[in-house]
Amino acid sequence: MTNMSRSPFTDEIEQAKPPSKFSMPHFTFFKRDGDPERHLKHYRSTMVLYWNNNALMCKIFATNLQGEAQDWFHTLLPRSIWSFDDISLVFTKEYSFHHSIKKKSDHLFNMKKNLKKSLYHYVKWFKAEKAKIVKCNDSIASATFQKGFPRSMHLLEAEFIEEVAHSAWLANVMPVVKKEKGKWRVCADYTDLNKAYPEDPYSLPRINLPVDSTSRNQLLSFLDTYFSYNQIAMYEPDKEKTAFVIE
Repeated sequence: MTNMSRSPFTDEIEQAKPPSKFSMPHFTFFKRDGDPERHLKHYRSTMVLYWNNNALMCKIFATNLQGEAQDWFHTLLPRSIWSFDDISLVFTKEYSFHHSIKKKSDHLFNMKKNLKKSLYHYVKWFKAEKAKIVKCNDSIASATFQKGFPRSMHLLEAEFIEEVAHSAWLANVMPVVKKEKGKWRVCADYTDLNKAYPEDPYSLPRINLPVDSTSRNQLLSFLDTYFSYNQIAMYEPDKEKTAFVIE
């Protein structure tokens, strides 16, 4: 039940009942990064049969907001909306600004990590700028994110590794194979560490099983795409066990 004392709509709007034969039309929901003018046009055309029912136009419009847009609606002052024109005006003013700051993908090419700031700060900043781009290409975003690191940036500066003074486990670093450009691919030899740990009792699943299990979901995340598997956090007490010698 709606709390009328805190609703942005007046009591008259809140207490109004929908027509007896009213059936909820199909709408395109509005999120924070949408175009407010286009959404209002879509909403008016869908509700054209109920244009003269001010209360219905207001209350149904509120149900079309999702995520941060729905949160914004509940920050409006109680009893501040008297008509659909009122809600249209404040809605347009709020989200015309968000829509106007949209940028193109080449905007990301200008982003560089500041050596004096943390990797977490760079990731957070990059995500915020990426959100301003309409239909940003993930391949471009991944490439520009990696290029944002200075070439001379050390792994310690990037907070990818950290120094350990004393460790019970030490692994040797060894070259494995040459890359196409002639550089050696270097890996840490965790043979002794693997021998000390119990083997995984779970066998690998048939490939068709995990593939079929994704059919019921709308999104599928590839954590290791573009060599980004290192973003998976390691269990804190186990970090020290992965120490390796560099000198």
